[in-house]
Amino acid sequence: MADDDRSDIEDADLSGEVAGNAGGTDQTLEADARRAARRRVLMGGLATAPLILTLASRPALSGGGGHWGGGKHCGPSTLMSGNTSSNNEPQGCKGKTPGYWKTHADKCGDYFFCGPCNPMTSTRWDNDDDYSVPTIFELTEYLKKLNEDQGKNWYKIKECEKYLGWLEACPNLDCPPFGTPFAAIFGPGCTEDATTTMMQALWLDDTPPLPPNGLGGPSPVLAHSAAAYCNAQFFGKSTYGLAPDEVVQLVVSMITTDPFGLKDILETMNERG
Repeated sequence: MADDDRSDIEDADLSGEVAGNAGGTDQTLEADARRAARRRVLMGGLATAPLILTLASRPALSGGGGHWGGGKHCGPSTLMSGNTSSNNEPQGCKGKTPGYWKTHADKCGDYFFCGPCNPMTSTRWDNDDDYSVPTIFELTEYLKKLNEDQGKNWYKIKECEKYLGWLEACPNLDCPPFGTPFAAIFGPGCTEDATTTMMQALWLDDTPPLPPNGLGGPSPVLAHSAAAYCNAQFFGKSTYGLAPDEVVQLVVSMITTDPFGLKDILETMNERG
C-alpha cells in the first residue's frame, strides 16, 4: 500500500497533528498542512556533511582566472581572490536570488519541470507557492473535511482527488508529475531524500516564508544551488560567471564537504541582481 511505502514521512506526530485539527477551520487545516509538509521537505533536504572546510583551503577556486573563472571575471575565482568590494566589483555581473526563482515558476519551467503545488494549501486565485507533498493520509482527511460542503469546495475537491490519484500511482514520488528532482540535475548523494525537487530546494532558503526549523534550520545551500543553476541558464556564463554544467560541477565538488563555503560563494553570485 502507498502509505506503507512512505512510512518514513508519516510519523505519529504528523498524523496526530492533522487528525487533531479535523474539526478546525479551513485556514487552520491549510496552515497545519503547510507546516507539516514543509517540515518533511526540510528533514529530507541536505545530505550529511561531516567535514567543514574553510574558504582559504580551496586552491581550485582561488583567484588568478582558474577553472571557475567565468566570463568578465564574474565567476567564483574573482570572489575568492578578494578583488571585489562595493567600489570595484566587476561590472555587468548579474544573478537572481532563490527568493526570485521560487516565486517565478513560469521562468523556472524553462529549465526544469516544476511539478504541482500542494492542493491543501493552494487555491485557484492565490499565487501558488507551496511545492511540498502531502501524505495520502493527510490528503484523505482533508478531503473528508472538504466534502462536508461540496458546493463551496468543489474546486479544491477536484484538485485534491486528482493529486490523490497521482500519489497512489507514484507512492515513492519517483515518477512524474511531482517535478524534476534535485538529484536529476546535480546527481545522487546531494540530498538525503532523493525525491527532493528543484522547486522544493528553492523554498529551503532563509528568506520568508520560512520552512520550519529542523536539522539546525533551513537548507539555504540547496536553495542557492538551484538558483545558481537557473541563473547560469538565464544569464549565461559571460554575465553570471558559470555555465550550467559548471554550476553542477561546483555543487557536486563542495556540497557534502564544505556546504557553508559553497553557500557563501553562490549566495554572493546570486545576489548581484
